[in-house]
Amino acid sequence: MTTIEGILLGLIQGLTEFLPISSTGHLVLVREIFSIGEGGLAFDAALHLATLAAVLLYFRNDIWRLFVTALAWIQGKEILPKDRAFLYAVCVGTLPALLFGFLFRSYLETTARNSLIVAGGLIAGSIIMIAAERTRRALPREISGSLGFKVGLFQAIALIPGISRSGATISGGLFQGLSREEATRFAFVLSFPVLLGAGALSLFDLFQNAGNDTTSIFVFGSAAIAAFVSGLIAIHFLITFLKTRTLTVFIVYRIIAAALILLFL
Repeated sequence: MTTIEGILLGLIQGLTEFLPISSTGHLVLVREIFSIGEGGLAFDAALHLATLAAVLLYFRNDIWRLFVTALAWIQGKEILPKDRAFLYAVCVGTLPALLFGFLFRSYLETTARNSLIVAGGLIAGSIIMIAAERTRRALPREISGSLGFKVGLFQAIALIPGISRSGATISGGLFQGLSREEATRFAFVLSFPVLLGAGALSLFDLFQNAGNDTTSIFVFGSAAIAAFVSGLIAIHFLITFLKTRTLTVFIVYRIIAAALILLFL
C-alpha cells in the first residue's frame, strides 16, 4: 500500500464513519475499484484509534461525564439520576453491538465484505432512515437505559456493511422521539465504546501477529491523521447540518450509490 492510498482510505474512513453513508461499505468499494490491498493489522488499528480520538475530542465533555459517573458508581458515591441514566443508556446500548460483533466477527470481516452485500446494506439502511424520518415526532424524552438499549439494537444491525452506524443509530433515536440533534449527539457518544473495543481488538490482533505486518509506520501514520481530521470535520458538519435539515440528501446518495454498484460492480 502506498502513502497516497493510505491517506485516501483514511479520509474515507473518517468521513464515512460519521456521515450516514457507511464507512465499511465505502472502504470495501474503494479497495475493489482501485485494487488497493489490505493495509494489515497496524493499519486497521490506526484507523480505528484515529476515529476514536475524533469522537473523544469532540465529545470530551460527555465522555468525561460518563467517566466521572462510572467512577462515582464504583466508589459507591451519590450520583445524579440524570447522570446515572445517561451512563446506563450508553452501557446497555453498547451490549447489542458487542454481542453481534462477537458472534459474527468472522463472517462480517470476510464473506460480508463484498459489493452485493454493500449495495443491499445501503438500500436497507436507506429504508430505515426513510421510516425514521416519516414517523419522526420529537418528544420531551430523557435519555434512559431503555432508550439506550433500543438505539443500541440499531447500532448492532449497522455492523452489516452498507447499513451505516451513524445512520442506523440516529434513526433509532428518531424512532424513540429524540430530536435530530439529540439523536445525532447520542449516536456519536454511543459509538465511543464500540470504536474503543474495535481499536483494542485490532491492537490485540496486531500483538498476536507481531512481525507479520509489512505496512510502513509512515503510511498508517498518514492514514490515521487523515482519518482523525476528516472525522472531526464530518462530526461537526453532521451535527450542524441536522439542526435544520433532514436525512434526505444522504438517503438519495445511498440509493444512487447502491444502484451504481448493482449496475457496474
